[in-house]
Amino acid sequence: MGIVVKRSFRFSVTVKIDKKCNIVINAPYLFSDEQVLAFIKKHEQWIAKRYGECVSRPIIFYQKFFPIEGYKVKVHKVKADKIVYVKQGGHIYIPKAFYSSKSIFYKKTTEFYKKVITPVIERYVKRYCKLLGVKYNNLVIRSSETRWGSCSSKGNLNFSYRLGFVPLKLLRYVVAHEVAHLKEMNHSKRFWNTVQQIYPKYKEARKELRLWERVRLIE
Repeated sequence: MGIVVKRSFRFSVTVKIDKKCNIVINAPYLFSDEQVLAFIKKHEQWIAKRYGECVSRPIIFYQKFFPIEGYKVKVHKVKADKIVYVKQGGHIYIPKAFYSSKSIFYKKTTEFYKKVITPVIERYVKRYCKLLGVKYNNLVIRSSETRWGSCSSKGNLNFSYRLGFVPLKLLRYVVAHEVAHLKEMNHSKRFWNTVQQIYPKYKEARKELRLWERVRLIE
């Protein structure tokens, strides 16, 4: 665990745990090291909780397992020309040729995930849009590694292929979250009330989704 202090022209002090599990303090230029330590001590319970969540997040290595629908699926390298997923028993068969380079592996596996989750996401987008009485313009599954989804002011919905990693209930939450933005383009109380209208257990889902933020197919 490291402590990173970022000083700038600001009046407030904030703390967060970054993706590498470092404690990041954003503070004013005149905020001394002693004040930083005092601030950390004051918020040590929150920091300890978030740090614990960070270091316990699972990371899947592509040589042994694939994360699919919340499960660790055993990888089998075979002579073939396409990926085959056998849900019963939890096995996925990957062509050996896809391991010739990380770029090829990444391209082929993201294509696989996009193909698997596109109809699922489309189904829930249409369901939640109907419930809220809203319409979307376009829907795209992208190769995003940092965001689960987004909604533009033009009504375009974007989702990450990584939603194929997580349990269905979390995929549904992300879809509900983005569809709610078609009605409320903010994160106000009204927005969260809209999310709750179509996905009542959104608070639990938000918390669980954090555990998947560091999951990657490759390093």
